[in-house]
Amino acid sequence: MQEPQLVHSFWRQPPPPVTTKPLEGDVTADVVVIGAGMAGLSSAYYLRRAGADVVLLERGAVGSQSSTRNYGELVPTWNFGNAPLETRRQWARFAQTMIPAVQRVAEEEGFDCGLTSSRFWMLAHKPAHVAAGRANVTEMNALGFEANWVEPGGVEVVKSPTMGAQWERLFRMNPYQLVQGFKDAAIRRGVRIHENSPVLELTDGPEAVAVTANGRVRAKKAVIAVNAFGSQFGLSDSYMLPVQIFALGTKPLPDNVAESIGTKAGESWLDLGEPGTERRFTARFLPDGRMMFGGGSVTVPPQGDMFTPNLTDSTKEIIKQEMFKRFPAMTPDHIDFWWGGTIARTIGERPIIGELPGTKSVILAIACNGKGMAAGSSAGRLVTELVQPGSVSDPDTLAFLQYTAPRTDAISTLEGVAYKLLQTGPARAALNMFFRK
Repeated sequence: MQEPQLVHSFWRQPPPPVTTKPLEGDVTADVVVIGAGMAGLSSAYYLRRAGADVVLLERGAVGSQSSTRNYGELVPTWNFGNAPLETRRQWARFAQTMIPAVQRVAEEEGFDCGLTSSRFWMLAHKPAHVAAGRANVTEMNALGFEANWVEPGGVEVVKSPTMGAQWERLFRMNPYQLVQGFKDAAIRRGVRIHENSPVLELTDGPEAVAVTANGRVRAKKAVIAVNAFGSQFGLSDSYMLPVQIFALGTKPLPDNVAESIGTKAGESWLDLGEPGTERRFTARFLPDGRMMFGGGSVTVPPQGDMFTPNLTDSTKEIIKQEMFKRFPAMTPDHIDFWWGGTIARTIGERPIIGELPGTKSVILAIACNGKGMAAGSSAGRLVTELVQPGSVSDPDTLAFLQYTAPRTDAISTLEGVAYKLLQTGPARAALNMFFRK
């Protein structure tokens, strides 16, 4: 049997193509956006709709990293912490507009990204999971989200035993189609997109200057939307940490194997970890009979190269064995390919959208792992208010900017140090717990 190969994404095995020219010469703009993933495209699109002259620079191809390399889920829910209830409700109300905003853009711009609604389950195996799940359902319902706690006998999504599960309503889509839809819409509206134009230097001041190998952009504002690839801008450790995570994709499963899994087509789940481990695994079963399964362990990008996936044999073995344990009818023959790479982990797994502290002209727009497509698709709505103050009158939108504002508090520094020092054994579990705060 031929060993399954590592491909770019479940949704598109070769990377997205380059269709625009690199930046040549010096240009001016109102805003230069750096990074053409979901957050960067959204920023450029909404800014242009608001009348700004926008240049978008991308080091490779549009959507060539995590924005087209994910499970295709729009999850607009976050842990809003201990903020006052009315503040949390304001944040939640803005979050609940993220899916309708995607629907509206798709309809107005005439593209289809396969947007559908279904349930997302979180499977409990420990008493602590049960207590946390019930509390989370109470919180989500109080904030206006649809969620429910299900006792073990009512968990429909898997046939393996659990102590119960929480589920919430979310939306799913094809991330490659969503990214391409935003790209095409931005170009039609007049955004100047330059691929194969990595930014070598960004200068802050009364104006921002982004320098590439063959040109530069002078703009009133710069938006850094590079997800995990912000080390050259000094963003690692303080705001986010680059990690790599991987998954496998199956061939269309025979009916008897699909029936043994129990997962309904279109639904997905997160296994919160069995007793004795903090490893969490995610699965999604698609209507065409294929399945994604992955997670479990966080790996480190290769030294000095965050763009090359570092998929090791040990990571493959962990994912395969955990899948076979949960689904005994699955065999190695059902595995079609591997996919994955670098993503950004942020404090509390929250988006970071706001003015970069200590600068005059720089704005951050960094979505977070797991929930980045929902946040990224609406990043431009928030960035527009930052670039053009007063353009947004909705109090919920303005309040959400308080939640996403960049923070460099002590916990950020602590997590950055912890990540670099604690890379093996039980320390991984401790690090994961840090990020779920």
